[in-house]
Amino acid sequence: MIDKLNLQDPITAERFIHIDDEIPIELLFDEEIIAAIISRPENDDIEEDDELETNISSISNKEALSSLEKVVQYFKIHLIIF
Repeated sequence: MIDKLNLQDPITAERFIHIDDEIPIELLFDEEIIAAIISRPENDDIEEDDELETNISSISNKEALSSLEKVVQYFKIHLIIF
């Protein structure tokens, strides 16, 4: 089936499964993790959780259902399932 895609450089299923094995993993110390998540001035424009919750709660059930129906319709039309 992959041959029908006419890929120039296809990879095998085995290589695809183990592709992350090729990426070196660097372990972080607790201090580095904490420093990465502490609030920084450049991140001040990110929405607060309270604002996000307010936006989510303003979506009606009817609106959510309509959106889900659109997503289902999109996948039925645009995706080919093998």
